[in-house]
Amino acid sequence: MIPFSLSVFSKQAQCNKIIHAEKFQFERTFQDDEGQVGSLQPLVYIYGTKGRKQWKAKLEIQEFVNLSVSVCSTLSEIDRQADTTSP
Repeated sequence: MIPFSLSVFSKQAQCNKIIHAEKFQFERTFQDDEGQVGSLQPLVYIYGTKGRKQWKAKLEIQEFVNLSVSVCSTLSEIDRQADTTSP
């Protein structure tokens, strides 16, 4: 299994990895033997399989949120332009 960061992929590919993930592992500040856990870290590991190959990717939450906002802003702008050019 080759680990990689989602940031090396296009926006569409990043979303596809998230959609097709089979497992999510959230990073925490600590986890002890008694089941106590610390705060969530801004990092999630996602796992999946494509064909016969397993993959693991690192998802940085802030980066993904920024990407999502960018996509939504772009789509809103396209929608506004379509409204102003329609008869």
